[in-house]
Amino acid sequence: MNTGLNVCMRCGKVRVVVKTYKEYIGSSLIVTKLTACPDPDCQTIVDRQLVKDQKLRDERELANVRRQTEAKERRTHNISQKAA
Repeated sequence: MNTGLNVCMRCGKVRVVVKTYKEYIGSSLIVTKLTACPDPDCQTIVDRQLVKDQKLRDERELANVRRQTEAKERRTHNISQKAA
């Protein structure tokens, strides 16, 4: 059952709305709510973990782009060798 509550992923307390942004994209109204854990120490730990996770995702994405670029260069190099 979805109660519509946003709970902290670490401690399970109901998160509180810190800020609400409203913006129009085209003709649609988009409402974004920033929430935080009511326990500031817990929120600090969650923020650190989210930064660490984002850094890991960014590194994986960069490695993926490098692998794709290297593979493309190898294919191009192999094609030019066969043509010669």
